[in-house]
Amino acid sequence: MKQGTTPTKKIKMEVDPKLIDSIIFTIKNGKRLLSKRYPDEVTYEDNYYLLNFTQKETARLRGFCLLEAQINFSSGAVAKTEAEKFYVLDTLYTEILGNHTGGIEDDGLLLSSSDMIVVESKPTEVYASDVIGLDLLIPKAMTAQELRRILGKLED
Repeated sequence: MKQGTTPTKKIKMEVDPKLIDSIIFTIKNGKRLLSKRYPDEVTYEDNYYLLNFTQKETARLRGFCLLEAQINFSSGAVAKTEAEKFYVLDTLYTEILGNHTGGIEDDGLLLSSSDMIVVESKPTEVYASDVIGLDLLIPKAMTAQELRRILGKLED
């Protein structure tokens, strides 16, 4: 989970949902507590309880968190789960877009980028992936002018 996102946390419990009156899922992060209640705020689908989070909720979480569930049975009995640990990654910036909840798996998305080298004022850019093996062409330390000459040959 990452700060400022709208993840859905899937929780599986080996308890017959027909016996349950309500469940209170509580997340503790430092001194902060965040609770979500089934069946009001938490849905049950395909044997999973789905906790959907808003950007505001995840933006307030940081680092290690504990998740615990209090199960309130229709009979009046109460049980609690062991606390599960999970981690919320920091973010660089979050723009809060509204109150949308859930919809993104808790796995996160991958970002891939590459560096580029711009040679003088030529309109053509040489990307790092284009310069694989450059170390074979450069047997010794060289000046920027010598490097530009070699890069010019690569473009031909």
